[in-house]
Amino acid sequence: IALEKALDIILTGRGQDAGRAMKSGLVDEIVPAEQLKTKAMELARQAAQDPEPILKKRHEKTGGLRPWLLEKNLAGRRLVFHQARKNVEEKTGGHYPAPLKAIDVIEEGLGLSLEEGLEIEARGLGEMIVTPVCKNLIHIYELSQRAKKAPGIEADPLPVNRSAVLGAGVMGRGIAFLFADKGIPVLLKDVNVEAIEAARLQLRSTFAKKQKKRHEPAETIEEKMSHIGGSVDPEALARVDLVIEAVVESMDVKKKVLAESEKILPERAIFATNTSALSISELQQSAQRPERVAGLHFFNPAEKMPLVEVISGRQTSEETAATLFSAALKIGKTPVLVADRPGFLVNRILMAYLNEACLIASAGVDWHSLDVRATSFGQPMGPFRLLDEVGIDIASEVGGTLSRAFDYLPASELLDRAVAHGALGSKNSCGFYLYQEGKEAARNEDLAEKLGLEASRSSNREDFLRMLYLMVNEAGRCLDEQVVLAPEDIDTGMVFGTGFPPFHGGPCRWADSQTLAVVRSELDRLAQQHGERFAPCAYLQNNKRFYPNA
Repeated sequence: IALEKALDIILTGRGQDAGRAMKSGLVDEIVPAEQLKTKAMELARQAAQDPEPILKKRHEKTGGLRPWLLEKNLAGRRLVFHQARKNVEEKTGGHYPAPLKAIDVIEEGLGLSLEEGLEIEARGLGEMIVTPVCKNLIHIYELSQRAKKAPGIEADPLPVNRSAVLGAGVMGRGIAFLFADKGIPVLLKDVNVEAIEAARLQLRSTFAKKQKKRHEPAETIEEKMSHIGGSVDPEALARVDLVIEAVVESMDVKKKVLAESEKILPERAIFATNTSALSISELQQSAQRPERVAGLHFFNPAEKMPLVEVISGRQTSEETAATLFSAALKIGKTPVLVADRPGFLVNRILMAYLNEACLIASAGVDWHSLDVRATSFGQPMGPFRLLDEVGIDIASEVGGTLSRAFDYLPASELLDRAVAHGALGSKNSCGFYLYQEGKEAARNEDLAEKLGLEASRSSNREDFLRMLYLMVNEAGRCLDEQVVLAPEDIDTGMVFGTGFPPFHGGPCRWADSQTLAVVRSELDRLAQQHGERFAPCAYLQNNKRFYPNA
């Protein structure tokens, strides 16, 4: 097929259904499966007798003669490859060497024999396999497979044949989507009929977009929607195996919802609360069956973010944890088992990083330049853009909870002051950035002025490393406190939950690449300058690597 179209397929890894393959010229005909052999033989005979009509149709499919003339011309080929490299650099930031190597291989092999081309490709592949990026991406793949084996869980899970979600808001309907999409009946329970109907309309729209994108039959939408029920009647919970509470983030409200639910739920049913910071163990104190209560922390948006934290309170049974872990896998998530500690795993490490960014900016470093540093490192967005996405009010609340729980973490007042000025982030189009129609439009210079963020200098590499080293130290503390069982859990959580650059392998893998001796030395230096939060934790003091066998 034409070079431009081939490059698009190779460099994106984008799959081709029959229609796209036909349009691009990858296939000559689309036929029913039962006619495949007969039609293929007819096409072969036609090609043997006179290939010109077939070749002409191929040219038409791929945009006529233009792309073919372009690639037959030396200057034209150079233009195609130049644009391909430019596109790859823009999309990957230069962090992934394989797509660029693929372009080199194609350019060098174009016009040579198949055998010569395969030799060039083999050499290129050999060079890529030994790169740190390749090894880190294999590590990430192994983390995703490890999660399927439910590490740390010995009990057998209970079946979840019917589920329910309490609360038909954004998070509730996102969770309901996940269950219905996998064919698991789910009940949307809310106190408001209008909220349920609005959620069902939104879910229908979401399924319609998915059906169109996947070129599925139109009946797919109704089939998916048939798995979603809705009710304001508490008695509707009498037949469910698992209920996930997704109401407001208030312990009093959650305790009330738990008490009302337990009166109706079957004795073996599990109650999971979707919380980002509240204590599961405290919630269990008001439960009739505390062993059946746990946390199931989805990340927003629930239908897109791959990670789920399964949180065991002090009284959560192994069977309950196993059931939630299994349910998370069934709805296509990557679960990680976490102990009930403030912030759990991901928010604890992430907020230490975000809070440090606020402290650095408050000390006179240009906040926007920290965002640039972060994206240059490979983060999907900088700390202040991420604060907007999380919600400045939510980040402020979680940050305050963590600073009260861990006295070595100083609280930054920056987020509280931003909220006081009405800046909540992207959800009200006003945060550290301004937004139009949900998209970032410009830096919010007015907020920066109100917050007194007058930059005396741009950020340097050490500023950003300071944030990363603090993240690594907090990861070590999580291992010391047995928040999780292993470094693999931390890397799983931070890559799949926050988008920590996969090519770095996760914060623990990244720390090993720097060597823990260097990390300890830098933390000691930072502790002298900035305080106790940087003092190397016991785990870093007692171990040479996070992954001793890597």
